[in-house]
Amino acid sequence: MRCFVVVAGALVPAPLSAAVLAEAQRQGLVPQLERLLARASVHGYTEMPYEFARAPHLAWMWKQFSDRDDQPVTAPYVARALSPAPLPSTQSDVLWHCDPVHIAFARDHLLLTDLTGAPLQPAETQALLPSAQGAAIEQAAQLTVIGGHWFLALDPPWNIETVPLAAALDTSVQDVMPLGEDALRWRKLLTEVQIAWHTHPVNDARAERGAPVVNGLWLHGGGTPIQLDSPFDAVWSEEPVLRGWAQASDTPAQALADVRAPVDGNVLTLLSSLCGPQRREAWGDWLLAIGEVDRQLGQVDEIVRRAGGIMELLFFGRSGFTRTTVSSADRWRLWRKQSLAEVLAEPAQAMT
Repeated sequence: MRCFVVVAGALVPAPLSAAVLAEAQRQGLVPQLERLLARASVHGYTEMPYEFARAPHLAWMWKQFSDRDDQPVTAPYVARALSPAPLPSTQSDVLWHCDPVHIAFARDHLLLTDLTGAPLQPAETQALLPSAQGAAIEQAAQLTVIGGHWFLALDPPWNIETVPLAAALDTSVQDVMPLGEDALRWRKLLTEVQIAWHTHPVNDARAERGAPVVNGLWLHGGGTPIQLDSPFDAVWSEEPVLRGWAQASDTPAQALADVRAPVDGNVLTLLSSLCGPQRREAWGDWLLAIGEVDRQLGQVDEIVRRAGGIMELLFFGRSGFTRTTVSSADRWRLWRKQSLAEVLAEPAQAMT
């Protein structure tokens, strides 16, 4: 058994790594990481191409499933994973994520932020959706919500290039706006939605309680689904995108919490709770999340050890990843005493 564990958001910028990880150790949050990495084989840091910066874990996983080096196509696979029934034909071909966001005024630019701290409630979604659907129809598009996720269906498809939401968040909107022949159509749709939502009762109520208003949509992750070819024999994850890719490659998938037995072959699991705090450079929140990641790593390690297998730990940062392996032989290399900061520091040059 060989288990590939993608830990998104795990790498800390080199100038901060010693302090952040020392605090994690002081609070007793990372006993499994300390044990695993002290004697792991470390294979170095790999920097991803610039266009995948800030979401390199998605690009790496998409490459495994598709053998393609382009922007990850996520929307049609997520929709299929979330939908209890087959999608209508108009929603199963070219589909895009169309996520509600908050666009904030910074000192000299507009800043894209998500709604993680105050997500849309079902009643809010139902109230906001009709006006956005009307704007979409004017651009020959169809807007729908599946499992709380917003999608835009296009027939015929648009020629447009977008930036993944994970890479665009906390960035100047002007620097990451969609480009291409049909970018103007998207901007028209977006403007109509922003006008309709500007004085919407939902946003009035959100503002009154101090929640970010919903004043935009972010288009990303679009494309036409293709049959994928997975190098994995199983996927352990609840993440819709990973479950969708697994479904499209006929790979069995289950939640990590439900795993009870080893698998004979290659397994992929994704731990992503560090990704948001790392992106925001909110290291206090990162510390709050690292304890759960540590517990999950301990669970995976127990299953892999029972099978006499190998763990491939891929720790992702903003621009690349550090790969380590933990095998039965590594566990007996008592002379190795690597520190967490040595393994989990993202090189300074990778952050520029």
